[in-house]
This record gives sequence, structure tokens and C-alpha cells, in this order.
Amino acid sequence: MQINYNGMSQIDAILVQGDHIVHGLSTASTATNNWPVQKAMMERLVELLKTKFPTKPIYLCIGNNDVLQHYQAAADADKAMYYGDLLDMWFTNVPTNAALASSVTSSMLSGGYYTVDLTTNLGLIVLNTIHFSVRNNADLSTATTQLSWLSDILTNAPANKKYLISMHIPPSMFFFQSLEDFWRQTYKDIFSQIITDNRDKIHMILGAHIHQADIRAPLSTTQPTLKPIPLILTPSVSPIYYNNPGYSIMDFDQNNGYSTSLVNWRFFQLYEYTLTRTLSTSFITTDPQALFNVHFSDAATIQTLQTRLSRDAQLFGVYLAAKMGYRWLFQQGGGLFYPLAKVAGKMETFQQNYVCAMRYMDVAGYDGCKYVA
Repeated sequence: MQINYNGMSQIDAILVQGDHIVHGLSTASTATNNWPVQKAMMERLVELLKTKFPTKPIYLCIGNNDVLQHYQAAADADKAMYYGDLLDMWFTNVPTNAALASSVTSSMLSGGYYTVDLTTNLGLIVLNTIHFSVRNNADLSTATTQLSWLSDILTNAPANKKYLISMHIPPSMFFFQSLEDFWRQTYKDIFSQIITDNRDKIHMILGAHIHQADIRAPLSTTQPTLKPIPLILTPSVSPIYYNNPGYSIMDFDQNNGYSTSLVNWRFFQLYEYTLTRTLSTSFITTDPQALFNVHFSDAATIQTLQTRLSRDAQLFGVYLAAKMGYRWLFQQGGGLFYPLAKVAGKMETFQQNYVCAMRYMDVAGYDGCKYVA
């Protein structure tokens, strides 16, 4: 992440959006404890980042594959051990973060969430959204504690300060073969109210989880007063869902009140590399702002993009290829293929339902938007 873009790829901070370790180690049963292996893998990741970026702060968040039991927040009996290990790993043992350890200890040990200052007027809030997941049944009391903490941070922030809110599982949905809802509706409603009450203090929300890049500004039918805010999902380094490995590069102009933000996606062309074995030509940078005529600081332009995606099959095909990390030629191929597949009746409902899941935060909104034959 760059606070001020200077054309020389200066990095001010590294954000790691969760799921730091391989799928499958986080178990479904309390009878199995893989934490020693998970911890070692996570420590290895942090060591690699420290070696590559020795002078940069590194801010991580918890993903659904980083917990002891898959999608489950740490149980009371495990909280001190689990969150204590993360505190040491992410702060105490990272030289650029060590001075922050005392200020984040309370919230980290409470539930794995924290806040830090990136600059005097730009803060970072990192949430543990495992607590809000529809699949989580553990330590639900910390979910409400965490949301109250979030509200207090924003309410008490100086008027000239803005925040990025970072998380793994976003307060939204995803449609592929069927709809997947991510957060319990109760927590979505509370979060939406907090966002509405503090809209002028939040620059954007950053998430991950779906393994693809995405651009959203979701609406809420259960909280109609919600003021939409940009929700930017970063691509995944893991290619297990046919996506190319990728990451986001974010540039914020603090001289313009952070209203100017550039987000580029950088992708490794994995399938191309397996054929050519040429690293120098196997990376691409995609500028979604230019490609889709959208501004990442402006929720209205994002909602306009969603309307265009719902109506334009060619644009939708390009968007799918771009967000999964494929270069221009494949993006154009997606723009040609998808309209043909739709005409052939193979994708009749997919486009509408996919965009509806992007457009709304809640299932009720999706149900009123989805394709009906």
C-alpha cells in the first residue's frame, strides 16, 4: 500500500487479508488440533514478509482457514493461547510493529482485532470477521463487543481523520452455482448502522475471501438508511479456484483528503508460466478504474458499474476475466464468449444473480433482484 503515489513503487505498509495457510488444516472437529502446524506456517509467512520488507509495517487479519476449527472463532478455553500467539507473531516479533504491541494488546487478546495509525489522518481498523460469519457458532458475545469497539473508535475519532476497515470475510454475499451469504444478518444490520453514523470517517472497506478481485458498494434493504461505501475485495495468492495469483496495489493521496485512491491488481499468469517458464512476461497489471470507468472512492460510480454489468453481457464477460487475473486477450475472449453462452441458454440466470449478490448486502435484497424465469 502506498500513501502517496510517486511512480517509484514505494511501499508504506503491507496488508495481508487473511487465510495465510493452506486450506484443510483448520479442522472441522474439536477432537483434532492442528494449531502447532498452522502456527508454524503462519510464522513462516511473517518471516518471509519481514525478510522481503524489513522496514515496512505488516498488518494481518484472521481468515476462516487461520482459526483452530474451520470458520469457528476461538473458544473461551483457547482464546488466551490463540490470540496471544497472534499478538506475538504479528506485533511483538515484527520489528516494525513491536512498538504498537502495547496499544493493540487489549483488543487482540479480546478477539483478534485492532487499530493502528497509517498517518496522522489515516487510520487502519482490522476486524476479525470470523465472529460475524453465518457458519460461526463460537464466542458470539465477542461479535457484539467487537462491533461496539468499532463504533467507539469511529465515534471518538477526530473530524479530520479517515479510516480503512480491513477484514477477511466481507459483509456481503457471493453467487456462483448458488448464493452464499457471509455474515449473520444481525451483525450486518449493526455494522450498517455504524457505517451510516460514521460515513464521513470511513474511506473504504477492504476484504478478501472469494479468491477474486471485486468492486462493490452494497445496499441494504433491512437498513435502508445505509450510505453505501466502497467495498474492495483483493485477489488471492492461492489459485485453487481457477484464478491467477494476485494482489492489490493501493495508492492514497493524503494531500487531497484521501479522496483520490488508485487500486491496481497485479497478477501472475500461472497457466501461461507453466508453458513458457518465463517470469519476465508472466506478470500483468490491471487498472480497473480505467477498464471499467469507475472511481474507487466514489460509491456512485461503483453502483453505476453494477448496473452496466447487469445489462451488458460483453462487459460482464470482460469483468469476470479481469477479476480472475487474466490478461487483455483473455478479457476480450470473455467479452465474446459470455454473450454467446448467454444466447445459447447456458448462462441465462448467472449474470443477473451474480450482480445481484454484488449489489446487495442482505438476502432480502438479493431475492428481490435475482433472475426470475
